Order: sequence, then C-alpha cells, then structure tokens
Amino acid sequence: MIDTHCHLDLAAFDADREQVLAAARAVGVEAIVVPGVTSDGWHGLLAFCGQHDDCFPALGLHPMFMARHRDADLDDLRRTLEA
Repeated sequence: MIDTHCHLDLAAFDADREQVLAAARAVGVEAIVVPGVTSDGWHGLLAFCGQHDDCFPALGLHPMFMARHRDADLDDLRRTLEA
C-alpha cells in the first residue's frame, strides 16, 4: 500500500511524526508521497524524506497558497529538481 498524499513534513506532525510513521508501517503502508506546498518548505521536506527511505518528496506550489508564491519560485523549483 502507498499513501499518495501525506504532509508529514508540516509542523502539525512535530509532536508525533515518528509515531504516525510507525502506525502507517504497522498496517502495511510501504511508501508515502509527501507533497510540498510552498518553496520555503522544500528544504525541510527534502531533509525529512532523506531521513526516511519510504518517504518520497513531490515538490510543488499548492494553489491554496497562491498569495505566498512568487514568479521566481518556478525557477527555484527547476534548480532544486536539477540539483
């Protein structure tokens, strides 16, 4: 089983992130896709996924946060993906 959309990198999971991961693994979740929502969160998202072999980043710019996005974010996304 793969969880295709879980924002485990967000602060809301700071208190119990490892327990959430353990619970997911215990019921058969073998991989988790963690979507990025704003450019300022990409570094932390990549670091989080780098620490967990079963978590995979999906960098992006969520439309709910349009007011926070800048035109330069698309160039930043390209550079981040190419790195």
